Amino acid sequence: MIYTRFGGQILYTIMMMLFVAAILFVFTGSSDKVFASSDCQKIKSQIQSFSPLKSISKPTMGVINGIIYNPPSSSAIVDGIIVHPGDTIHNAIVLSINQNTVQFAKNNITWSQNVLDTPNPAWLQ
Repeated sequence: MIYTRFGGQILYTIMMMLFVAAILFVFTGSSDKVFASSDCQKIKSQIQSFSPLKSISKPTMGVINGIIYNPPSSSAIVDGIIVHPGDTIHNAIVLSINQNTVQFAKNNITWSQNVLDTPNPAWLQ
């Protein structure tokens, strides 16, 4: 019983050391710094395939996150910022907020955009 308790603790310590070594291997990017076996590449690719950083995309400008339709004081959330008709965001003027769309104007271009739609290219002009 004593052997099992200490054996389990030793096994746990070894497993944690292997985990930390695998993480260091991923962040150092060099197999000669941490391990010398060819299995390290397999471990590295498995860890990278589960990485939550892969799902993070580059931020975009002009995404409508939501619409709060309550005329005459409707508002929209654009890039996490609450805007009202007449407000300016990223040099675009909010012309109107409808039940499903928001209408914008920038550099003599007007467009309507739905919630979570791909931003119009006019945002970047």
